Amino acid sequence: MIEIRGADELARVADDLRAAAASLPEEMSQGITKSMQPLPRAVKASALTTLPGSGGLAGLVARSLRITARQRSNGGRLQILSRFNLEKLDDGSVTHPTYGHRPLVTQSITPGFVSKPVNASEPSIRDAADKSLQRVADKVK
Repeated sequence: MIEIRGADELARVADDLRAAAASLPEEMSQGITKSMQPLPRAVKASALTTLPGSGGLAGLVARSLRITARQRSNGGRLQILSRFNLEKLDDGSVTHPTYGHRPLVTQSITPGFVSKPVNASEPSIRDAADKSLQRVADKVK
């Protein structure tokens, strides 16, 4: 709790609040982006352990993944690109040719190779955001 006595102290607190408000977006963005740094390795490792390896799908998908965690003005951004349909793979199905030829078949696979590591990192990302808010609040006191 902040207790203010007098106009001079009120002006000082107002200046501190303005400075804190200006630094909040950058502080939050840096904290969130830093907490997302382990995600690219986690998603690639998940592809290797979750997706079928016997036909080489796990290795192909893991090698094709281009994952970046970037700092944005409104927080962090995780971008995952691949030549494969990641949404469909993450939902638990893959369409492929039978023995390398037609017809195409759709096969069920273990779902969640992207969503599980991303969801597992959510608490650490929230903690980073909370810590960033606390650092900004500490500047006001």
